[in-house]
Amino acid sequence: MGSVRPSTDISLRLMHSVCPAHHKPITTLRVAAGRVVTASEDHTLKIFKLEDSCCLFTLRGHQAGVTTAYMDQSMTLASGGRDGIIFLWDALTGSKVNHMRGHRSSILSLTCTPNYVVSAGIDDKTCIWDRQTALLLYSIPQEPGCSPSFGVVSDSLLVTCGLGCLNLWEMDYGRLVQTVYLSKSEDCELVHQILVVGNSTIACHMVNLESRNLQSSG
Repeated sequence: MGSVRPSTDISLRLMHSVCPAHHKPITTLRVAAGRVVTASEDHTLKIFKLEDSCCLFTLRGHQAGVTTAYMDQSMTLASGGRDGIIFLWDALTGSKVNHMRGHRSSILSLTCTPNYVVSAGIDDKTCIWDRQTALLLYSIPQEPGCSPSFGVVSDSLLVTCGLGCLNLWEMDYGRLVQTVYLSKSEDCELVHQILVVGNSTIACHMVNLESRNLQSSG
């Protein structure tokens, strides 16, 4: 048997603390380009400077709790909420750039590419939007009960979850390109989480539906 390598201790030091940052629970946190973005059930997002935790902007527009957010190095910020609305913001100025309506309820996953905004919610659909015009280009129905997790492999290739499989979509045309089956028993395995690593590797977490149903009924 191979030897077990001892763990390496890591020392952490608290640099800054903001209290209270929000009046209700924080639902998500993103860090990019020297900024920290928090989203909350209090219907707002806040943008802080990473170096000194100074609050630069409070973003208002959602009519319900904010459930997900995305920000990249270009300082483009996107947010989605329980109101089913997506907002695009300029993180440099704190101004609202655009908004998108297409989901009937909470948005759970959100990302941006140079050309598209991609969102998924509990309404069992994944939406592809034009990033510049905010127009809905394609609405991809998902199998009921499937995870809203997705991954973007490139600016034109989207990966979504299925029952025992991954579905690859061409975003330019909203077309299913390929279905990759991961389990021989697709009725018992559900892809729960997708992670794209380096635009070349797709990692996924699968759960057994029978075990999940037993836990839900227990």
